[in-house]
This record gives sequence, C-alpha cells and structure tokens, in this order.
Amino acid sequence: MKKFLLEIIVFVCGAVVMAFEILGSRVLGPYVGTSISVWTSIIGVILGSLSLGYWLGGRIADRNPSFKTLSVIIFLSAVFIAISTLIKAFLLNFLLDFIIDIRWVSVIASLILFAIPSILLGMVSPYAVKLKIKSLSKSGSTAGNLYAISTLGSITGTFLAGFYLIPNFKITNILYILSLTLIFFSTIMYLTFWKKQKFPVSLFNLVLILFFIFSNSCVQHKNDKPIKIAISKANSTKHNGTYAKWLKSVDSTIICINMYNIAKDSVIEILKNCSGLLLTGGTDVYSGQYNKEYDTARCEEPNLKRDSLEFLLIENAIKLKMPVLGICRGEQILNVALGGSLIIDIPTDFDTLVTHRCNDAFDCFHEVQIDTCSLLFKICNTISGTVNSNHHQAIDRLADNLRATAHSDDNLIEAIEWKKPDEKSFLLGIQWHPERMEYNNELSLPIAKRFIEEVKIFSNK
Repeated sequence: MKKFLLEIIVFVCGAVVMAFEILGSRVLGPYVGTSISVWTSIIGVILGSLSLGYWLGGRIADRNPSFKTLSVIIFLSAVFIAISTLIKAFLLNFLLDFIIDIRWVSVIASLILFAIPSILLGMVSPYAVKLKIKSLSKSGSTAGNLYAISTLGSITGTFLAGFYLIPNFKITNILYILSLTLIFFSTIMYLTFWKKQKFPVSLFNLVLILFFIFSNSCVQHKNDKPIKIAISKANSTKHNGTYAKWLKSVDSTIICINMYNIAKDSVIEILKNCSGLLLTGGTDVYSGQYNKEYDTARCEEPNLKRDSLEFLLIENAIKLKMPVLGICRGEQILNVALGGSLIIDIPTDFDTLVTHRCNDAFDCFHEVQIDTCSLLFKICNTISGTVNSNHHQAIDRLADNLRATAHSDDNLIEAIEWKKPDEKSFLLGIQWHPERMEYNNELSLPIAKRFIEEVKIFSNK
C-alpha cells in the first residue's frame, strides 16, 4: 500500500473536491436557490481557489517536500470542511439578514465556506508530483499520471455524490463523511511515513470530536431546523426592513428570506423550504392584472417583475397550504390573484373624508371597524382601532372566495380572509401597516404573533 499511497491520496482528494463542489449547491440552495448566479458563484470560487492551491502547493513543495507536510495539508482541508459545515446555517442566515442582493450572498458565502478547503485540496496534486518524481527524465509522465488519477477521482466523486450520497444522506452528514475520509487518509499517510514519531494526541482528539459531531447530526430532529418565512420584497434596511424586525420581535430565531432578487427558477424551491409567506407593501399592482389596463395613467409605474413573482408565490403557497399574510399592497394583490379588482385612485374614484395617504407615511392614521365574527377579531380581540395608513388604491370587487372583515369609516375594505376557511390554510390580508405602529397596539403585534404561531404549526407538519 505504501508504494501506491500517493496515488490513492490524489484519487481521494480529487473525488472530495468534486463532491464538495456539487454539495455546494445543496448547501446554498435552501437559502438562495440554485439559479445560474448561484452556480456561477460556487464554480467560480472553487476554480479560483483550486488555481491558488495549485500555485501554493508547487511553491511549498519546492521548499519543503515531505510526506508529513502533505498529510498536514490534507488534515487541514478536512478541518475546514468540518468548520464550514458547522457554520453554514449561521453564516447564510446572517448574510440574508444584512444583504438584499442574493448574488452577493452566494458569492460571499461561497468564499467563506468553500475557498479555504478548495485551496488546500488544490495543493495536494502538485505537492504529490514533487514527492513522486524520482528523476527528471520521467517527470512528465509522473505528473501526467497523477493528474489523470486525480481527474478519475473527480469523476468518481461526481457520480458518487449525484447518484448515491445526495439521494441517501443528509447534506450535513455527507460533508462530515468527506471530512472524516480526509482525516483517515491523512492519518494513514502520517503514520506510514513517520513511524518514529508519536501519533499526535490533538489529532486523535479532533477525530473523536468530528465523529461526535457527525453522530449528533445523524439524529437531529425535524423540529431543530430553523423556521423560515419568505418575504415577497424587503427593503434595503438592516434585517430586511421593518417587516422582519416586526416578526423577529415575536421570535428572534425566525429567518426572513427576501424573495425579490431570487431567480424565478429557484423561487418555488426556496418557498418549499419556508413555512410562511409575507406579502409586503409597495407600488401599485399593474391595473392590467384586473382588466383595467385602460387606466394606467393614474397608477404608479408598474413593476411587472414583482407582480409575476407574487402571483407565483401566492399560487404555490396556497397549494402548499402555507400560512399567508398580506400587508397593504400584499392585501391588494391577494385579492387580485384570487379574482378580485382594485379601485385605481381613492381620492378621485371614492367619495371620502378619510385620509388614506399622507406625505409622511409614518404619521398617517385613521380608524377601522372590525367584524366580530372574523378571524381578525379573534386575533386582536377588539372591534375597532387606530391604524397606520399609506395607500391610494384599495379593494374594489372582492374575490369570490374572500370576505371583508374590517372597514374604515368610509366603508373601504381594510382586511380580508377566507369566506369558507374550513380545510384551508391561514390567510389574512390587512390594508394597514402593523409593522410601523406601536407594537402594543391591538392591531399590530397580535397579528404577528398569530402568524408566527401558524408558521410554526405548518413547520412541524
């Protein structure tokens, strides 16, 4: 075995590199999807890291060609794979809280999680070439043989990951398997070529720690997974804006994912990994969506990308029986998606003395009256209240399967829910902005609390 140990090491490291790259999409996928931009980030970072590793491996091998150093390099790659596995959820949640653009999230996450292990694994082949070469006359064939073996390993790792490991094991467990595999072979190399030295106690301890972590990860319960809420469009402020801050005031462990910058081909995949959908406020829904395309002059500039995204989210959330909460525009597009229509412009189309929109969106309030036979009344336990308002459109024709459960004093619809809620998921739309109001207002935080309760129930199914 000693004679072919370098070839075996090169083969194994080649297999680990490709398996690690394929697993990268599964690590990032539940958070940012698997769109072309995500794959570009993963492949670009790993290829760049391998290139740097080839360069570093050759330089270090020329200065200090020893089997001990190579075993340490392989061991360190295992350690950093294990570290990446441990921090991946925390890191991605942190990045999603502070960065709106999903492309930057995928690039930064790839750099932190995949770069160092890939650099170290890239160092293995040139270092092995240096150790294997016995004469310059055969240096070309020696290098060619080792790189061919490494490529065969990569092919094996690709098929092994895609056809066996991913379909049969959790991603976290596979990453620990890769780490333990590298530790095993680095230890074999260390003991084979350095018999006179004692096996490091610290190395043995680390192997035991990694095995313990791996064993624990195998018995994780479903309830241990973080609860994620899809937000249709968050603003650019910290923590995805006031919406996520409002939700996190109920449960700070909730993860809010901004769906707006996620590629369309990944939206449904990410939504399926969430347990709730929050449709946020914003610009007007395009009037052509409810057969009033002739009246676009009085509407704000349409955002067709957002319209199509939210229609897709609503359709799939309802199919999944996922809790849905709509705020302001979110209430309006819920009604449109289910077959209703909107008033184009309240000041000109609706005779009212109630102010629904002000120059200062955070200092604009009016009263609402709540139906006592409604879900909203059960949640807020009040028949009336003062709410923050900032809209120039409102529900006109209500969708057939919805009912109005709150009105302003001029009889505009201020809240909607299912007309027949039996065997349907939680769905609530409100025209006001509870996230901008004092949290002790009966029409603010109680809504967030009930929504989070429904989200947790759905998550545990």
